[in-house]
Amino acid sequence: VTDGLCWTASEFVIGESVKQMISNVGVAGMLDWRRVLRIAVDVTQALEFAASHQVVHRNITPTNILVRRSDGVAKLGDLMLAKALDSLGSETVTRAGEIIGDLPYLSPEQTLGERTDARSDLYSLGATLYALLTGRPPCEGLTAAETARKIQRQSPDPPTKYHLAIPASFA
Repeated sequence: VTDGLCWTASEFVIGESVKQMISNVGVAGMLDWRRVLRIAVDVTQALEFAASHQVVHRNITPTNILVRRSDGVAKLGDLMLAKALDSLGSETVTRAGEIIGDLPYLSPEQTLGERTDARSDLYSLGATLYALLTGRPPCEGLTAAETARKIQRQSPDPPTKYHLAIPASFA
């Protein structure tokens, strides 16, 4: 906080978001699973660092992962919200029953309004990687309520249903 203003600075990443990559999946064909694995490793390292400082991101989505064009390194953004929620307590930042994040990528406990931890971030990363591999989130419904129910109760189709080149060990 400087002069009564709260601000944040982050790295300027020349590249594209995973959301942009997903939208290109239908146009350019499926991404090589090895590229998706590289993104998974990079983001997992960022989450490991955050967890070592007791920070839960709570909003891992395709929009919040940027892939640098020069070297393909994935960068996890939007940690300011996570830190605000940790510092202030989510009750002071959000209203009761309010969901933070892009619904198709939320963990089951987030859709139920329950307490989250690093496992929620891993679920959301998995849902994001699923979408990157298949071009669609793992659980979708016609309404927000139907999507939340599917996240809570159903296992998604195997990603190999949509992307046959994925090795079984990665799927």
